[in-house]
Amino acid sequence: MYYSPINLPETHPDYPTVYADERYRVIVCVDRIQYIVQKRKGRQWQNRSYLTEWEPLCRHYPQLPLPSESPMLLSHEIARQKRCKGYESTV
Repeated sequence: MYYSPINLPETHPDYPTVYADERYRVIVCVDRIQYIVQKRKGRQWQNRSYLTEWEPLCRHYPQLPLPSESPMLLSHEIARQKRCKGYESTV
């Protein structure tokens, strides 16, 4: 899957999100290596947590109605899926 480069700061209101509500949002960093949980303060978004796996993010923020699987995989998660699929196809 191809993603166009993001030219906005990660705290910009129009930065693409994985999840968003009035107080919180989850984004993927510009390098696609971590999820960033942000909390709104006024009109600005402030970084709160940095996580490299989706499951711990869901456990750490149970108050957010996050899907069980990430709608946007990080670069290392994509590589792991490819390795697992390659392994399955050779078995």
